[in-house]
Amino acid sequence: MRLSELEGHLKERLKNLLPDYVSGMNPVDFTFSQDAETVKKTIEIGVDSQDVSSFIVVLQAEILESYVDALQSIDYKGKPIIACVAGKEFAMQGVIEMEKAGIPVFSTPEAVADALAIMYRHNKRVKRERA
Repeated sequence: MRLSELEGHLKERLKNLLPDYVSGMNPVDFTFSQDAETVKKTIEIGVDSQDVSSFIVVLQAEILESYVDALQSIDYKGKPIIACVAGKEFAMQGVIEMEKAGIPVFSTPEAVADALAIMYRHNKRVKRERA
């Protein structure tokens, strides 16, 4: 696994979408100014990339429920998304809604990365067995 490199035209779309103070192209750090619609549009840019194969989204527990509809409405084109929500035990209604929408929620970035690595290895094995 590695961080993806967005194609030039997608970097341009991302620059046009995000405020100047948002750092990075991958990962994108919203510095607590994120909202559901901007996160959705950012992910949609990643979906359009040939180099992006999955998504990790770090969300605030206090406003987790506000992301469910936006994230659920995205056509991920088979690319998995996993959420990291620190303090998820204090936002269980949002966690339940996210998981019902097919988005697993973990408490730490390490747990998210581990889950994604397991999914990646499983997918590679399945592809190898089908070949």
